[in-house]
Amino acid sequence: MNRPSDPEPRPDAAHQPHDAFFKALFRVFIADLVHLVNPAMAATLDFSKLTFEKPQLAAGLGLPHASEVDLLVRAPLRDPPTDTDEDPAADEHLILVHVEIESRFRSAMDARMVRYACQIASQYARPVFPLAVFLAGGKTDLELRTGVEHNGAFVFLEAHYLAFCLARCDPADYLARDRPLAWALSPLMRRNAGDRVAQKLAALRRVATANATQSLTTKQRYLLTQTINSYPALHGAE
Repeated sequence: MNRPSDPEPRPDAAHQPHDAFFKALFRVFIADLVHLVNPAMAATLDFSKLTFEKPQLAAGLGLPHASEVDLLVRAPLRDPPTDTDEDPAADEHLILVHVEIESRFRSAMDARMVRYACQIASQYARPVFPLAVFLAGGKTDLELRTGVEHNGAFVFLEAHYLAFCLARCDPADYLARDRPLAWALSPLMRRNAGDRVAQKLAALRRVATANATQSLTTKQRYLLTQTINSYPALHGAE
């Protein structure tokens, strides 16, 4: 399984704010993330040639302050079309994968996601796949939402994004998948029979017994086990 170069994990990674920790996790396992939420699109992308961007985007309409998105990835197509008369170098076929990480679902993300999507598409002149990962809350596991940026009766922008609500997913389903990221996220998913301790142990077993097809490096195993051990936190007798 091809993945981009791993960032060097820090010993205190589990104590960083959730957004910084999950940025590091999703950066390493971006292919897994896209495969989990949109396998059809993931099959068209070449994850061995990714480029991570750090765009500066306006914080809002008419606001001068700039903000950074959590993750923005340039993902080229695996089999780009060849029926074009343009210079191949100037006609780069790719999709921009935009990921935002939120501790809890909130509908206020709708306007922000559509604003980011429109700004990214305008800045890079490429198609954008916007994804928001919510660590808690939400009504369904995967939901296509419509974001609107408006001022009173005037609608300025409208676009769609995919909401991935971990707390609404079935952990047994994700533990059975051949994607290491799915195992690490499973303790954050809804409780079936059993408790959080059982879900964490099941996830740790999957990482420990990963076979050669997963090709996990020491750094990747570190990030996976840190995620499982830290999210969600255990308390008391747990």
